[in-house]
Amino acid sequence: MFLSSSSPSSFFSSFFVIALIVLFSFVLTPISAEVISEIACETNTVALHCGTKLIKIIHANYGRTDSETCPMEGNAGASKNTACLSTSTFDDVKDSCHGTQSCEMTASNSNFGETCAGTAKYLNVTYECVPDWPIVLSKDGTVGVINGVGEVHVSASEMKVYENMNVSEGDINIGGYGLSRFNSRIEDIENATATLLQLQTQLENNTKTPPYCMPPGADGLQHNGTDWICGCKENWSGTSCETDALAFDGGDKDNYLLLGECEVIETFIPREAAFMGLSMASEYQGATTTVFDTSKSEQQTENSRTYIAAFQSVDDWCKMVQFEIKKDSKECYYKPLAAGYYRSYDGSESTCTIGNVATGWLSRNYNDLATARNENGYGIETISFTHPSPPTPPTPPPPVSNSPPIGDCTSGFSEVFASDGGTALCMYAYGSSSLCATNGAGENDEVCAKTYTSGDFRYSHSCRVNGAWDEVCIANLCLSSELCTGYQKDVTGTTYWLQGGSGSQASYSNSDYKCCRKNLPG
Repeated sequence: MFLSSSSPSSFFSSFFVIALIVLFSFVLTPISAEVISEIACETNTVALHCGTKLIKIIHANYGRTDSETCPMEGNAGASKNTACLSTSTFDDVKDSCHGTQSCEMTASNSNFGETCAGTAKYLNVTYECVPDWPIVLSKDGTVGVINGVGEVHVSASEMKVYENMNVSEGDINIGGYGLSRFNSRIEDIENATATLLQLQTQLENNTKTPPYCMPPGADGLQHNGTDWICGCKENWSGTSCETDALAFDGGDKDNYLLLGECEVIETFIPREAAFMGLSMASEYQGATTTVFDTSKSEQQTENSRTYIAAFQSVDDWCKMVQFEIKKDSKECYYKPLAAGYYRSYDGSESTCTIGNVATGWLSRNYNDLATARNENGYGIETISFTHPSPPTPPTPPPPVSNSPPIGDCTSGFSEVFASDGGTALCMYAYGSSSLCATNGAGENDEVCAKTYTSGDFRYSHSCRVNGAWDEVCIANLCLSSELCTGYQKDVTGTTYWLQGGSGSQASYSNSDYKCCRKNLPG
């Protein structure tokens, strides 16, 4: 018969052991308790007691393993079998006594079964008393957690692991799977991390200088998420917005029209053409196209290019005008040559496309080349070309300095300090020397786009990435402007200002700000 006392409260999981080891960065040291052995001869009762602690069953057997224990009087043969073992005794005792504070058991066949007929048996139980709740023990600087009878559980909304976690035996199970299952994935992450570090180093070593945006075609310096680029006004193009579109009357079919000076024929590239003529519906007089194809019927040379301008009508007709650009000495000329059309039976949207136009011209239907809206056929009323603007681009600002930063500033800038050696507020940080503030020198300049009247950047600025300011981006913005002499930041990195004139000089000591001055070239 089995009698057991009350069970302990719920236990923390075994993961709590790992968590405490990590948080304290120590190695778990086993803590042993006193081992107790109790024996009850057959038909007698054994009592296990642990007071306020809990019973942890180590070993149990109902049978006989020696000839001296519990001899049967007058029957020496009943003690001869010393290999009487029961494989179920341990589980039976553990189910009844493990985790209790006290337990009594009778050594009998009715409780444990007849293991060895004719043998005088006894119940041998080995156990130890362990704390009734997981506790943290410290010895010689080592912290350990022990709960000898049950599981150890932990429940938290968030568990953080600092430094290394070592598991000497067993495995860490997550969602029913051992951590070893993820070893290959961890290796992939390590390889990816190494690759990212290499890319980061390459980016740091190849910081790009923003382009110089030339007036009058530039509409401001912009960041596309990867590089600084110049935003160009309508009809302007090029890295620095240096290329504009030149427009001409394109209707004269009898004379070559001078476009301008050119070193190569590619100086003038067709950009847009407006169609005219009675074969165009009245509502499409002056309609424009940007579809130009190179003619296949004429030889293209370094001094002559033949193009075909194509206009897609609302039906399935493609209307075309062929024209030539030729180079004579150092001047380029334009002249319309012929007109024609072809039809696509696949629908109007598939007719006038580059490649199709050159092929369609070879099998075209002929039409008159019109020189005015009221003439038969169709022709080019106006045509525009991209062409480099005459002014020579100004010398770009000096590139980012490769010299190491001085103080807490990015490369190309030096931190300036107050007279007492402390960090300083830039001079007139909130006045006219704050480049982008009201009445500042750059108030209406492109470098001050998306700034407040106080001169600091708005959070919508392109130099703010993923909720944080990119200081290198701000430094490069300053380097791209001759008006900017430095920048100021608060020590938390939440606010930045561009400075102009003497504004990048230190004023008075202020531990909340840092002032960075642009390094002089050379």
